[in-house]
Amino acid sequence: MIPRVSFLGSEVSRLIVGDNPVNGHSYIPELISYDDMLDYYTEQNLLTAMARASELGYNTWLPLANEFMLRAIRHYRNTGAELQVIFQSYPPTDFAVNVREMAACKPLGIYHQGTTTDGLSEAGQYQLIRDRLKMIRDAGISAGIGTHVPETVMRAEDEGWETDFYVTCLHNTRTRGAAKESSFITGKSKHLKFFPEDRPLMLQTIRQVAKPCIAFKVFAGGQIFYHKNPSEVRAVAEAALREVMQGIKPNDIAAIGCFQRDKDQLAENAAIMQSLTREADQAQVSTSAPVHYFDLQAPFGPLRIVERAGAIIAIDLSPKAVPAGWQATATPLLEEAAAQLQAYCARQRRDFSLPLAPEGTSFQTSVWRAMQAIPYGQVSTYGAIARQLGNPRASRAVGSAINRNPIPIIIPCHRVVGADGSLVGYAGGLEVKRYLLDLEQGAGA
Repeated sequence: MIPRVSFLGSEVSRLIVGDNPVNGHSYIPELISYDDMLDYYTEQNLLTAMARASELGYNTWLPLANEFMLRAIRHYRNTGAELQVIFQSYPPTDFAVNVREMAACKPLGIYHQGTTTDGLSEAGQYQLIRDRLKMIRDAGISAGIGTHVPETVMRAEDEGWETDFYVTCLHNTRTRGAAKESSFITGKSKHLKFFPEDRPLMLQTIRQVAKPCIAFKVFAGGQIFYHKNPSEVRAVAEAALREVMQGIKPNDIAAIGCFQRDKDQLAENAAIMQSLTREADQAQVSTSAPVHYFDLQAPFGPLRIVERAGAIIAIDLSPKAVPAGWQATATPLLEEAAAQLQAYCARQRRDFSLPLAPEGTSFQTSVWRAMQAIPYGQVSTYGAIARQLGNPRASRAVGSAINRNPIPIIIPCHRVVGADGSLVGYAGGLEVKRYLLDLEQGAGA
């Protein structure tokens, strides 16, 4: 079964079902068109999908509050089946009328439709969004906002908007000249291209806010499967879902739409969630192992090496109070790590041979692996690493991942500088970064 968490006061499956395909919203129109989706999703096929989702452990949908979905939900529940919903407002309907329609279905929450949020934000009409959030809350329902823009989430937080949750798109098309009105308003389809470098930026934003979030566009509307063989699809989907589940907060959830005509996508995604749950359980066993640490006085100052379950998990360049439960034990691994670091500082060693287990999202770990490939005595830039990862616009996200590197020196974030060669920043301070670069670049002198 799909794991469940407490969300808006109810037990909700950690993966819920979106309904873009039900409403003909295709982001891969050359493969599956608007007409393909609408022709397939008769009400009966939708009700069948709802029943199938329930069998597999999905207990919540994220539907658009248009007439078709409202009636289908009513008819499904009339069979005695249970279905929780978190509604997306429907832009063509008067907002107050739409709230009354949605409230009649007793949703867990209602959120202000994302493209409308972004359009109003770009026009400076923030108060209208807040007035609508109040309208939802006055109906006794949790109110959320949908958005494709990380900065909109942070504005809502900074200004204290009356929102109980966020529905956050992992891909931000608003910054690339595609800031168009919703197709629900224009009646015209639009083909958007999603960029992978957006994903870590929204995931970072989700982690920054305390309020619950729903992440969507997990599969980039299906675009992550472009040019993939059928045999590759499962691995690509699993990597994307793993990235999201590791990147959001423990009680956040994700939504993925399903098109059931050609294969049972609901079952495929549920199977991936079960696999990731087993993976997380195994990781939890590892993280419950005792933590050992060793303090070392390096030429540039004190540092603390941290081990858990036979691997180095951290090097702290500014060690302070020891967390409760940590053990000051000079294990063989910590002694070896200290010896290798001392040899490095004495210019007697250029690389390290230690088991490492840094904890981070899949994007962060990809950045950390890229840093490990920077040769001793050389430097790279944020932009170069972004290009190496295939995301040339991801320099800011790369910088964020570098700032979270838990094992500096061994994972050599000191070898990453600004495009102009400036040192930029470093967890241990710029003096330590300068020391390490001078140490390496003066080796053999």
